[in-house]
Amino acid sequence: MNESPFVKTSELAKRYKVSTHTIRLWAGNGYQRREGFPRPRFRSDELNFARQDILDWEMGKRFD
Repeated sequence: MNESPFVKTSELAKRYKVSTHTIRLWAGNGYQRREGFPRPRFRSDELNFARQDILDWEMGKRFD
C-alpha cells in the first residue's frame, strides 16, 4: 500500500507527543505560531500537511 503524500494533524500530534490543538497553534497566525513551521496544504476533517514539508522541517528547513 502506498503512503499518502499528506500527514494529518492527529498523526503529527502522535509523532511529536503533543495535542492536536498544539499542532493547530503552531500552524496558525497567532503569537504561539512556531516560526518556520510549514503551512497546511488543505483542510478536510483535519489540517493536512505535505509529508515532504514535514520531513524538510525536521531536517532544518524553515518555511515563511
